[in-house]
This record gives sequence, C-alpha cells and structure tokens, in this order.
Amino acid sequence: GSVQVGIRSSGRVEGVPSGSVTRDASSRADSCARSRVGMLGREGGDTQAWGRAAACRWAPCSISRCLIAPMVVFVVMLVAMSYAPLVVYRDNSSVLSRVHLAVFHALIGMLLASYLMTVFVDPGTPPEWWLARETERGNPMGLRMCSRSDQLKPPRSHYCSVTRRLVLNMDHFCPWVNNTVGFYNRKFFLLFLVYSCVTCLYSAVMLYLDGSLSLMTPKNGETLGMATIRLMAMMVDVSLGVALIFFAFFHIGMAAKNETTIESCGLADPKYDLGSVANLESVFGANRWLWLLPVYGQGPVGDGIHWPTRELGIDESSHMFTDVQSDDSV
Repeated sequence: GSVQVGIRSSGRVEGVPSGSVTRDASSRADSCARSRVGMLGREGGDTQAWGRAAACRWAPCSISRCLIAPMVVFVVMLVAMSYAPLVVYRDNSSVLSRVHLAVFHALIGMLLASYLMTVFVDPGTPPEWWLARETERGNPMGLRMCSRSDQLKPPRSHYCSVTRRLVLNMDHFCPWVNNTVGFYNRKFFLLFLVYSCVTCLYSAVMLYLDGSLSLMTPKNGETLGMATIRLMAMMVDVSLGVALIFFAFFHIGMAAKNETTIESCGLADPKYDLGSVANLESVFGANRWLWLLPVYGQGPVGDGIHWPTRELGIDESSHMFTDVQSDDSV
C-alpha cells in the first residue's frame, strides 16, 4: 500500500503538538522521518514527493481523441507541403544549400518532437493516492467537488468535457494537438508554437529567395505543378508564421504571469504570480538548459496540486510538507 510521511519545514513532525517534545527529540524524529523518506524513495521504485512532478505518463486514448485524430495527419501534411519544395525539389548541391538543409531539418525535428510530446504526454489528473488521502482526512483544505467527475478539485484544475477528465492546471483542449493542454504537457505546447512560428517564417523566406513568386517562369526542370506547390507553400508559411507570432507571445506571456487560457477570462488569481522566472519554471522545469528542448527531464516545478503563493513564498509553500507515495501516476 501507499505510505505517507509528513514533515514540517520548521523541523517539527506533523501531528505532534508544539512544546510536547524537546528540541532534541524533535530533531531526532525529524532525522528519522527524513531517513525513512529516503529509504522509501529507493525501495518504492516509482515515488512522488509533495511538490515534485510525477514521472512522464502517456495520455490515455479515448473515442473523442480518435475522432479528432485526422487533425494530426493534417498537421503532418502542412509540414510536408514545405518540405517538398525546400528539400525534394530543390538543388542542394552547394555548401550554402547544405547549411540550409541542416538548419531546416533541425527546426523540423524540434517542431515535430514538440508536437508529438504535446499529443502523447498526459496533461495530468489528480492522483488516486491524493484523492484517497484527502477524502480520508475529511477534505481539510475545503476543496470543491467537481460535479462532472465526482472528484475533489485541486486548485486551478478544471474538467475537460472532450476527454472527460479532471485536468491539473488545465489551459484548454486543443484540436490541433488532439489533447488537453495541462500541467505536464504545457511546456511542449509552448515549444510547438515557438518552433512552428520560426519554421514557417524560415521556410517562407527560403521559398521567396528561391523565386516562388515567379509562378509563370518555373526553374529548369521544374514543372508547373512543382512551381504551384512552391507558391502555395510560401503563402501558407507566411500566413501561419505571422498568426503564430501573436499566438506564441500570448501564451508565453500568460505562462510568465502564471496564468492559463481559462484563468485569463477573469479567473486569474495574482497570488500565484511569483515572478516571471519562477512562473516559467512551473511550466518548463528548474533546469533552464532544457527549456528549449522537447524533453520531459524532471518535469515542471511542482506537482500541479499544491501551488506556492506570494503570501507564503516559494520556499515555505513548496516545502511545508513532504508526502511520499508508492504510486506517482497522474
């Protein structure tokens, strides 16, 4: 079964009244509890500590997601529309052309990796151990009950009517990625926007330099159909690139303020704004070297359930307790 250990950041063991034990006894109890936490972390395999992200999980399949699956194919087709004239139909024998190929493939790789991570990573739901613990304790935090899922609602969580799940820190359901954007996959959604924008603009510039506007004067060996595809690809890249500039800045701006799309509609609470760096860490993780890479790493800072606030401060609210569980599923 799951094991729970609570430790106060002040050094007192949770549940022991203040003054009922001496300082030495409290220190020994604290040391013993922390040793037990370390032992459980080694022996328990998958564990999740309070305030820490769970291990990366794949989003479950559902009928609604299968019905929207063709959107994934449509995104791949948009990528292929630019890939054909820039790689397949293009003469890339020169050194400069090979540099272009390397840059273009790097951008395409980051775009597709970010997209696939957004599609397949589970956005996060309230863990079963947490629901059982809060129910057993009689809901001491006074959390509301979700009328759709009949589950306790952690702060900033919302019910997704498409996937029919209560999602941690839900931002929105995006049909383009065929998944709900939430606590654990929001980083990849933002990276997908950024790399899509950069790739579209880069492709548009390269296609323009290749003479894509000269539809009536195709290059040597190029058919009218190839020239048409090249022109259409440039028009699509320009349209998407310009649109994604504003879309990417909008979503990154919300992340920097620790807001979601849902909260931006009059539900935002300024107490969660801890400063742009701390706010972005709750999306991209503590390791800034991984911020621009579509990898999970240690996950975002936090667990999507307990949220530090301005009043308590990052350290106090993030380390008030440490709960170790034998199941870290989200």
